[in-house]
Amino acid sequence: MKKAAQGRKNNFVGVSTESLVRGQFQLWEWSSNKPEPDEGVDLVVQTTAPDSAPGAVIAAQIKSMRAKKASVTLEHAAACRLRDQPLPAFLFAYDRHANQIYWVYLEPLFRTNQQFLKGNPLRVQLDEASRFAHLAQTCPEKLWDALNEAKARGALKLAPRLSGHASELETYYAEVDPRLRVKATLTERGERYAIYAKDEPVPLTFHIKTSKPTGVRIRDLFEWGGSLDLPGSLTMEGSRVVEDIFGPGAVGQLTILASPIWTGRGIVNIGSEQALLLSVSHHQGKAGAEWIFATDGDLLVCRCRFTFGMVNDEPMTANITIDFDKILAGSADDLYKLRGISALLHSREKGLSPQLMLLQHPTIRRSITLPSQSIADAAFRSHLRTIEALESLSWVADFCSIKLDREPLGDLEFEEIESWLAASALVRGERLALDRATARFEFDLSADELAVKFHSGWALVLQTAWLVRLRGRVIAEIPIRMDFINYDFNIDSTEQGSAAIARPRGDSSARYMSIWSDSPPLSAALQTD
Repeated sequence: MKKAAQGRKNNFVGVSTESLVRGQFQLWEWSSNKPEPDEGVDLVVQTTAPDSAPGAVIAAQIKSMRAKKASVTLEHAAACRLRDQPLPAFLFAYDRHANQIYWVYLEPLFRTNQQFLKGNPLRVQLDEASRFAHLAQTCPEKLWDALNEAKARGALKLAPRLSGHASELETYYAEVDPRLRVKATLTERGERYAIYAKDEPVPLTFHIKTSKPTGVRIRDLFEWGGSLDLPGSLTMEGSRVVEDIFGPGAVGQLTILASPIWTGRGIVNIGSEQALLLSVSHHQGKAGAEWIFATDGDLLVCRCRFTFGMVNDEPMTANITIDFDKILAGSADDLYKLRGISALLHSREKGLSPQLMLLQHPTIRRSITLPSQSIADAAFRSHLRTIEALESLSWVADFCSIKLDREPLGDLEFEEIESWLAASALVRGERLALDRATARFEFDLSADELAVKFHSGWALVLQTAWLVRLRGRVIAEIPIRMDFINYDFNIDSTEQGSAAIARPRGDSSARYMSIWSDSPPLSAALQTD
């Protein structure tokens, strides 16, 4: 009987307290209703600004409190229902003895209260500065500021994806603190915020309270950026934006990007004709600056750290890596992504200094000299040779108007690799020297007729084709010519006519191969010098 009587009393107190608070809302011309269905929220309230403009829509939880009690406790399940419903949540606690109403904006507590995050009830501290007399004629200014803040929070909770509300959220935070720019994203693990200084650095104070070592020097974290799992609590001061996002005593992972940061694109000029497009990311701190340059698909990545805050011509450290497995896993149709890599890596041997020009960087207008990579390592040289061959295949395909397939490259044959390199040199107009050799050519002329030709100043030129293969299949035929330079020709008679035996005339003899632009039929021919 005692328990039943106490339950009826508590229910009466709850209903009467709710009516008192609803009467206060009505005095301010706020409309309030019981939600249907009941999802653990006492009232849904449409607030109204002093100028009668619509305000925020909030979820109000009503509590009656005892005299001289400095806090109100919400059971964990009830607090979770408030947190998970789509409206920003407020607590209104009525002190019947003092005839005062306390208010608390609950959203920051849902993200920062350590006991609640561990599964315990949510204990809400009541602040004397956040109360007003029952039947007050106007909404306190501090409460109205919190309601304006709740607008952005409500948009964030209602949005299944943040993209549609990002602009409104950024505008709101820009009004709160014009010095900062806030970017927000919504992930499966919760909200993530990135805070940037718009122009000049913004001073913030960080207080970290922990009994365990963090495993990283905080100074290094601020200079170079990175992530830090906080075994204790973190408090930040210096901006209302930061205080709102992190709240008092935030726990979890802190990610700091050194400032300023920049990401964009850049063009590397290598020599007079070669150019390479790179993605660029940069951040700097007190100890220096770090730049990361990467080709399309991150096939090649160059990381540089400079001693000084801005770019210095000599990097402190530089490391270039090539993801060779990713290259071979790609398709032949993607080989254009490799163009320019070998030229960049060979620049030191050729005495060149690659110059990077940043595109749309806010301050840097001059070129940046990129570091050179030593290619003395045998394994690195082997990879580079293969990259040169794959680049060559891409150029040859363009020259011959061939559409390469989408199959993964897989294992490459040595003979095909060497063939691509030679074919690329030919289509670029180079003349390739071949090993000296003795060759026999048969003609439909008599021996005397052939001898007259040679004595009249004719030289022997072989017209044939260079076959380009991929995975054992011929994908192109490049017409070429072979010139025999400084050779002796011995002429013999044959049943069908005559034969010319070409023999090297000492060490100066050579066969030179070059492209034949007129695409003649495959044959052996005599041509004047």
